Amino acid sequence: MIHENILQENKKIKEKYIYRRTRLPYYGWLHPCIICGIITSNIEDVGQLEKQYEIYKFITYLCPRCQIKKHSGDKEINKKFKSTTTRYINYYYPNTIY
Repeated sequence: MIHENILQENKKIKEKYIYRRTRLPYYGWLHPCIICGIITSNIEDVGQLEKQYEIYKFITYLCPRCQIKKHSGDKEINKKFKSTTTRYINYYYPNTIY
């Protein structure tokens, strides 16, 4: 158990942002909502993926309207959110379980 804790402490945490592509600057704090495309600074954690030496933390840009709908159980919004984030993670990190 002690060895496992030491390994986790040495892992680098890398944040990966999921959003639609636009002409906005890559490193800006405003990006389109992944569901409706409205420009927002509102973010939400999707989850994380642990590799041997790194932990990838996935974060999405989600406008307040879509975020409320997602958390209230809107099936269409949840389906689109899940498919978009899963497709991104599977494309950039193949052969991983998310």
